[in-house]
Amino acid sequence: MNSRRLAERLAGALNELAGEELVLAHHGSIAREQRLRIEDDLKSGRLRCVVATSSLELGIDMGSVDLVVQVGAPPSVASGLQRVGRAGHQVGEISTGVVFPTHQADLIHAAVAADRMVRGEIESLRVPANPLDVLAQQTVAAAALDTLDVETWFDVVRRSAPFAALPRSAYDATSLISGRSVAIWLWQIMHVLTLGIPATGPRSTVSWQSVHIACFAMWVLCGNASGCCAAGWRLKKSRAADATVRCAGV
Repeated sequence: MNSRRLAERLAGALNELAGEELVLAHHGSIAREQRLRIEDDLKSGRLRCVVATSSLELGIDMGSVDLVVQVGAPPSVASGLQRVGRAGHQVGEISTGVVFPTHQADLIHAAVAADRMVRGEIESLRVPANPLDVLAQQTVAAAALDTLDVETWFDVVRRSAPFAALPRSAYDATSLISGRSVAIWLWQIMHVLTLGIPATGPRSTVSWQSVHIACFAMWVLCGNASGCCAAGWRLKKSRAADATVRCAGV
């Protein structure tokens, strides 16, 4: 499947038709412990079918899988080959897969993808250099777990191939890290309004609380909760009715 929502819907529909739970959905939004349990059940043969997104394309020993059914045209030739390759994942075995288009226009994309899969015409790979939108998203994700030291985080980021040549100026210019951008200028104002204490920048650490305030400042700057930055921020209300910000991109 190409989306988590459709994976859940298809798994539920198959179980309803079977009258029992024969199928489970597998995607990135499922808790890690549950994903590992599903993978173990699939490899051992206790689970007959899994409806998965790209979460099962790489990284695990699939055991014995007879057939892969790709519902909807694969997002790329390389992705289609990787998914079909989950079947017959044994030495000397032949991988077998079926591409099942979901509508008329999808039939064209599915036919082209299947033809290129047979021919081995995989798309060329281009590694983006210094994608700052990705850096912002990863900073938010890391800050959600713990307070980050800016210098240490810079060293960690540069260990990744796309950021190996990341200049310090670009790193400092990223809104969630730099104290010189307009967003952080608003962050300083919101810091006073929400916490009652002044904030000085640039900061030596990045915390989830500061990310909340900085993202809310970016929302105020743009005037709406959509499209205000490359990472895509969404403003929500938490159960405690406190204003929080969640990253809507991945």
